[in-house]
Amino acid sequence: MAEPGWYNAAGDPPGTQRYWDGGQWLGDAVYEPTAVQPMVPPAPASGYAYAGGAVVAASTFPSGLKTIAIILSVLKAIPLAFGVLGIIIVAAAANDLNDEFGDVGFGLDGLLGAAVAILVVIVIVGALLLGFQFVGAIKERPMMVFIPALIMTLFDGLASLGSWLSWNEARDSPFLNEGPGGAILMTTVLAAQAYVAVQAIRANNK
Repeated sequence: MAEPGWYNAAGDPPGTQRYWDGGQWLGDAVYEPTAVQPMVPPAPASGYAYAGGAVVAASTFPSGLKTIAIILSVLKAIPLAFGVLGIIIVAAAANDLNDEFGDVGFGLDGLLGAAVAILVVIVIVGALLLGFQFVGAIKERPMMVFIPALIMTLFDGLASLGSWLSWNEARDSPFLNEGPGGAILMTTVLAAQAYVAVQAIRANNK
């Protein structure tokens, strides 16, 4: 039996060490220090430590997941920016229409007000979900990525289904000549978002 200390355990990534207490391995693998230093057992509250200072544990957050989650969050933020512009336009139109038709008794305030409220809710919810996914990817926190990714996967699934149904109806119409490009794009976004959700929960379970 080896004496208690830090060793490279079988199956661990090259360049890492794990603490052996004389009978079993303790904790996760950590990166080796750049210089040879006396080794001490890990401190319970602060993780692994050498005599020379703390050692950062090996990250289990996949780099591919981080990259895709960040890119997807940024790309999805673009339609939200157009949503903010839409809110401004609809709100301005609501004022103009109410001024124009107010004297003849058309109550357009309720309809346009509802449209503005729906757009505001969509933008706020979308911004929160994308924000949590983006920050979670930056900080490499799997659950912070998984929860918004799962919710957005459900939304993207509905949007993708609606896109294919719309294309199918347009294909049967003699007046419309709509291609499947939009439906394919939505399906691609759905696949990417589902990948982020699956990989995030897998990283959390490691």
